[in-house]
Order: sequence, then C-alpha cells, then structure tokens
Amino acid sequence: MTVFATPDGQPFFCGTYFPPANFARLVSAVADAWQNRRDAVLKQSAEVVQALGSRLPAGGPLSAELVDGCIAVLHKDYDAARGGFGGAPKFPPSSVLEFLLRHHHRTGSAVALSMVEGTAEAMARGGMYDQLAGGFARYSVDATWTVPHFEKMLYDNALLLRAYTHLWQRTGSPLAQRVADETVAFLLTDVKTAEGAFAASLDADTDGVEGLTYAWTPDQLVEVLGPDNGKWAADLLSVTKEGTFEHGSSVLQLRTDPDDVDRWAEIQQQLWAARAVRPQPAMDDKVVASWNGLAITALVEYGVLRGSPSTVDLAASAGDLIWHLHFVDGRPAAAGVAAWRGGGAGRSAGGLRGIG
Repeated sequence: MTVFATPDGQPFFCGTYFPPANFARLVSAVADAWQNRRDAVLKQSAEVVQALGSRLPAGGPLSAELVDGCIAVLHKDYDAARGGFGGAPKFPPSSVLEFLLRHHHRTGSAVALSMVEGTAEAMARGGMYDQLAGGFARYSVDATWTVPHFEKMLYDNALLLRAYTHLWQRTGSPLAQRVADETVAFLLTDVKTAEGAFAASLDADTDGVEGLTYAWTPDQLVEVLGPDNGKWAADLLSVTKEGTFEHGSSVLQLRTDPDDVDRWAEIQQQLWAARAVRPQPAMDDKVVASWNGLAITALVEYGVLRGSPSTVDLAASAGDLIWHLHFVDGRPAAAGVAAWRGGGAGRSAGGLRGIG
C-alpha cells in the first residue's frame, strides 16, 4: 500500500501499512537515504524491479493457453463454500469478476461463470454490502463476507456496479439487477456532491467508533419494529444475541431472500429511517477525477441497460463538470491535477500520491 520510488518511477522500498506515529520517521529515513546513500538506494531499486519482473510472463500477445492457465489458477484459489478467492481478509475482486465474465462470454466456460455468480451472491448477501441503503464497504475482515471494514470507497462501488451490471446483462440475474439498482441509488444519494460529481469516500467510523452507524442488536430491532417484526427481522438479517460484530451487535446480512417481500420492503424502509437519525460517518468530499471516471462509465452502462435516460444524463453532467474543472482547451488546467474540492481544482506543485 506504500511505495517509495525514484523520480523515474522505479520502486525501491515498499510496505503494506505503516502506523501514523511511525510514518513521519520513515519518510525522514527514506529522505536521508536518498540524499546520502543514493547509490545504495538505486541498487536496491534495481533489485526490486528485477524481482518483480521475474514473476511476470514474457511479453507478447495473450494466448488462449495463457488465459486458460489464469482461469485454472483462479479456480484453484476459489472459495467454493463462501465465494471469493483465498482467505481473510477478502477484498471485492472486481477486475477478476470482469475477466471471468469476458472469458465466459468468449468460451462459454461454466466454471468461469460459476465463480462470478458464487462470489457476487456471497458479497451481496453478507455484511460487506449495505442491506438497507445499498453500496459496498471496503472489504471483509473475515472469509465469510460477514464483518466489513465499514469505509465505503467510490472506486470500489463504481467497479462493482459495472461487474453486477455486466452479470445482470449476461445472465438476467435478479440479484445482480437488484444490487446494481441499489448501488446506483447509493451513488446518487450518499456520495453525490452539491456540484454534481462524486465524493471519494465515507469514513469507516462514526465519532471514532467503527460500525456505530451500521450495527444492530436484537433489542434495537424490536425498539424500531415492534416485537413481531423485530424477531422476524433478526432471523432474516442474522442479528443474534451474541452478535456477529462487537459488543453483542451484528452487521446486517441477507443470506436468503425474504418469504414476504412486501413485509421486508416495509421493514427495510423503517430501519433505514431509524439509522438515518443516528450519528453518520463523515464524508471525504474531495472529487478524484479518475474515480469519477469509473463511476461515470458504470452509470452510463447501467443507465443504457436499465433504460434510464436520467441516469445517463446525470453521468454525462458529472463528466462535463470534471472536464471543465480539470481541462482548459483540452489540456489539464494545472500540472498534476487529479482532484478538487468545493468546486476548485487543486493547484499544488506536488504531493503524496495515494493508491488503494
């Protein structure tokens, strides 16, 4: 997640996560190494690049054999019981799902499609997906998609919207259509800025407590819904006395479709309204051009498939807004402009680049 690179982009020191208290010291140490031991840094950079390059296949056009080999590797790593690939934590594998869908479209591979369908359903039915308002959290801390890291990122939801839209387009899946519909509603309701673009993310925590907005106990369900509906909702949404999250609370899951759709729709609305008056996570309201590009593309594809001109128009308006803020006469408005906030593009000569 953190990469220090030479000015020409060659990495020389990488790490997964550095606590804030240590990061300033790390940056100082890297700066000292670059200034006083540059030859050693460049040598290490060459070794890192060589090590990474040795793991990549030789260049050239993709062959059917190479793609088939990739499918075999994915199938070996696929969690058939719980969806997704590998163990905990599990991140939404958006690009993998797109690759598998395209392979299925090209070859008719039932194996590729089954991995897409199994993963898409597991993610949509677990706690990583917001069962009340739509939208996906950043990742699942466990292998069962039960407990999320509650942060909601624009780029995750844009990429997942495309994946579910394409699955719906390819198979007619009602679940994929529902998730696409609800994810669009999340984008247009929860992260759309006043100017008409899309904000970067919603925080994981509320008032310093992760999950405070989203987690429920059986008693809280009864308080909002009454004893009968509260018990019914607890059973449907896997809200237990012991809890699936922290301090006896549970993250809402929808592991099976409700036997009474109208009853669920009413309960969903009541719970959403009750949650709306809770303290809410803060929004990172900067507008990242590249992430907005992902969202605009996804919304256009969804809008065309759904037959929703208004969705396409909203996406086009967001695209026009970003174009006018970031470009002048077809050129970037300022060198390195990638984000803006409050209607104005950043003018910094440089800055740290965060990816992922």
